[in-house]
Amino acid sequence: MKRFYKLFLSIFLFTFCFGLYFSMPISAQQLKFSISGPQRMDSQHKQFNFKDNKEKLKFVYDDKFILKLMSRDNKHDYLSFLSYRTGAGAYSYVIRTIKTNDPNRTFYEIKAVEGIRGGTFGYWLIGRYKDSWVTFISLDHLIKLGFDPLQENVMFSEITPSGKLIFINKYSYMPPGGRYGYQRRQAINLRLEFFWDEDAQWFGMRKLPLQRIQKQTAKKLPAF
Repeated sequence: MKRFYKLFLSIFLFTFCFGLYFSMPISAQQLKFSISGPQRMDSQHKQFNFKDNKEKLKFVYDDKFILKLMSRDNKHDYLSFLSYRTGAGAYSYVIRTIKTNDPNRTFYEIKAVEGIRGGTFGYWLIGRYKDSWVTFISLDHLIKLGFDPLQENVMFSEITPSGKLIFINKYSYMPPGGRYGYQRRQAINLRLEFFWDEDAQWFGMRKLPLQRIQKQTAKKLPAF
């Protein structure tokens, strides 16, 4: 009898928790991200055509080393991107597509990358907000959380097995006694989780410990 009671209680609790999860609002559930790409834009690869929400679009690398998001018929010039480091002719732009499922949403991660040493000198996470193209996350937001643009940085993002979007920044430094470029070292100094708030229709960020993921209070970002 006790064994039957325990089995019944286990089934009841599982069914209750399962139903509770799927009755939660989407904003309270963890949306899963996926990444595809990259697409590199530079003086040899000046145009990348794609579709978003059935609209024909293109990224264009122009003669002033500026990356532009435009409609393919040239009637709309939506957003522009430029490396914050001077001498931008040596830079390329790396574009990756980021998607969520249920609901289906598409965003684009853009980095300005120095061609020789691989440093990152620009970061944008963009997408549609209502009827406009906007920048959800940029260096303006990252600086507020400890990013130092004066350092030599390498930025990258990854998807965890659970589908979380994690941003990581490494900075390059010369160790004590070092003199030559090959002696430079890298260390992680910023680790963030980017998440989508369905209620706010905007990205937020959680600052994570450098060694392990830990939940912290979410902070909604202002528009830039």
